[in-house]
Amino acid sequence: MITATTVEPESLADVVHALGDIPVDRIISRPFPGTTTKKDFLRCVNGEPKRLIELIDGILVEKAMGPEPGSRGSSTKSCVSWKCTLTPCIRIK
Repeated sequence: MITATTVEPESLADVVHALGDIPVDRIISRPFPGTTTKKDFLRCVNGEPKRLIELIDGILVEKAMGPEPGSRGSSTKSCVSWKCTLTPCIRIK
């Protein structure tokens, strides 16, 4: 769970840690992290190419793609499950 803090991060490592130690390549650098507005977010979501992103404390973060944590099964099941999360359809258990 990500919680807001009032302490300014001293380094990029602090920012990544506050975001849950996500891979750095998921952090979108334009607009500059920490300065992103809802307007910037909507422009990225509705623009081309379409991106699955979220806005966290003024930072655009690309959502992780792949199987859900703790899921087990073949890569085919993971691929079908991923497809279903993008377009509402039947739920695979």
